[in-house]
Amino acid sequence: MFHRRTQYPPPSGNYSVKVKRGDSWRNHRNCRLQISVGHQYHEAEKLSATIEWATNRFTPEQGSQIFLCVNDTLQRYNSMSKDNITEKKALEQSIELGNEWIERNSCFFSKIRNLYLSRWDSWRSHKDYKKSLDSTYKLYDRNIEFHNAIDKNAYVFWERQKNRNRSSKRTLARSLELSKLYLLEETAVFSLMFKYNPAIDIYPGTTLLPCTIFQGRSNIPGLPDGLGQGAFAQIDFAKNSKIRNK
Repeated sequence: MFHRRTQYPPPSGNYSVKVKRGDSWRNHRNCRLQISVGHQYHEAEKLSATIEWATNRFTPEQGSQIFLCVNDTLQRYNSMSKDNITEKKALEQSIELGNEWIERNSCFFSKIRNLYLSRWDSWRSHKDYKKSLDSTYKLYDRNIEFHNAIDKNAYVFWERQKNRNRSSKRTLARSLELSKLYLLEETAVFSLMFKYNPAIDIYPGTTLLPCTIFQGRSNIPGLPDGLGQGAFAQIDFAKNSKIRNK
């Protein structure tokens, strides 16, 4: 456990960050901010509030690092499902969207000296990525807990998209298959993150499966190196009353 202050500067913008549930960020030296490109809670004022919250709590003076992960090309699976395009086209689009995200939002983090930005393809080109992905696929085939968790999450995603009128029954099988590929690749890369950059993941969306599955059980046979070593805290945003009432 790391010694943390009990009081921090108040938020300076229109939003404040609230930790809703999950592991205690106070127990971790480093934090990781996972960025789902295209989501509004990773843009503008909410992104600024998240980064401000992290930099006030994970400081260079404490030897802390903040890992900012722009998960752009992972989103190609969603584009393939939603727009019915090829993987090549979806990959090109996701890289461009990642470029635009960094250009648009770099003003919030470019001067933070203990913040380290990475993009999804930097992990897909990691020397251990193929091994991690192979282990993840084998785990899906051999471990019923993991298999069921992947299938359940894929179906929940399908339901969410259907309710937003982004899918139809005709695309169910394809949507589920692409969602599984998304989740398996996500698990393989997150395992590398857990292994090489230990940190608590801070995220405003739903719980990220790789962060919580097998948590504290990394000795289970067949797990990709790093899986089970994750930590996760879910955050949300509230309007900053001090700003609003000015």
